[in-house]
Amino acid sequence: MVSLSVVIPALNAAETIRANLSSLLRSDFPRGDYEIMVVCDGSKDGTPQIASQFPVKIVECHKKGIGAARNRGVAEARYDIVCFVDSDCVVCYDYLRIISDYFDVHPKVDGIGGPVLPYVYEGVNDWSIFIEEIYAEACDFPTEETTIGSREEVWTHTLKGPNFAFRKPALLSVSGFEERMRGEDIEICWRLVENGKVLRFLPDLKVFHHIPGDLQGIFKHSFMWGVDCNALRKKYPRNPLTVLSESARAKRKKKPKKRGNPFGKLLDFAFGIESLTALVAVASFLRSMVSFEPVYNNRKKAFLRAFMLTAFYLGYFHAPKHLIHYNELGSFLNDK
Repeated sequence: MVSLSVVIPALNAAETIRANLSSLLRSDFPRGDYEIMVVCDGSKDGTPQIASQFPVKIVECHKKGIGAARNRGVAEARYDIVCFVDSDCVVCYDYLRIISDYFDVHPKVDGIGGPVLPYVYEGVNDWSIFIEEIYAEACDFPTEETTIGSREEVWTHTLKGPNFAFRKPALLSVSGFEERMRGEDIEICWRLVENGKVLRFLPDLKVFHHIPGDLQGIFKHSFMWGVDCNALRKKYPRNPLTVLSESARAKRKKKPKKRGNPFGKLLDFAFGIESLTALVAVASFLRSMVSFEPVYNNRKKAFLRAFMLTAFYLGYFHAPKHLIHYNELGSFLNDK
């Protein structure tokens, strides 16, 4: 058995931090063999005060952004195994024991992660049911233990921030998390793999991520996914998340540009994204209203799928042009 440091980055998490900490403290893992750190980076909703009601360590992070909060947690960690759980997640009772036992038995493994499953917390309704179904269809988690050997596998096997754990020396060997971009959880896994570190996906290592059950919350969630993917694309142009292949781009460059297309200009102005992508998003949205494909036999679910896709593309193409820093992006979303 190895001891664990659990790091929880928290920004304005008053609604979820209580359930998060309660789930960790209900663990069947011996309480003396793990520590919990809540790393706060400017919460204004009483998150530190709520967290202080639990037997955990409160750490203030003066730098903004989840990457900086994760790095502060790593620096403060007493133990060599550092687990990361988002403040809007809950874990199973055997979660910490699975992590400890696995690192104990596999000394050459540097990092592990597992499924992040949806957990709706704003009441059960049609939207919440459909969001769970869409999320499960999109993720398609492996059902067997899998070694991560490439960037593509990091993405397809969804080794992500709400649910992963690493050996502290491995994190320090790549200088920790990127602090000036979103998508830092995927990005550090890419760097670890490229530096020869061994990462594995464990289907039994599950956490449940709070998913909003209203359209505004769903829009923000999907929008942020788009922003994350854009940040990764900008830093790593040749990556598995690139929307258009190089060959497709080359073909588009060869085609002469048509001048004086008012519809295309209108789309560019209204959406701030490429006309083709806007057309795809709008077409998908309209398509959902009439349900052309049999698989989308539920119109409400089809509407939600297209709504999420549209929000994703808006985040992917639009926001990074105007919102460079993490805090500016958060302010933008809070105003919506």
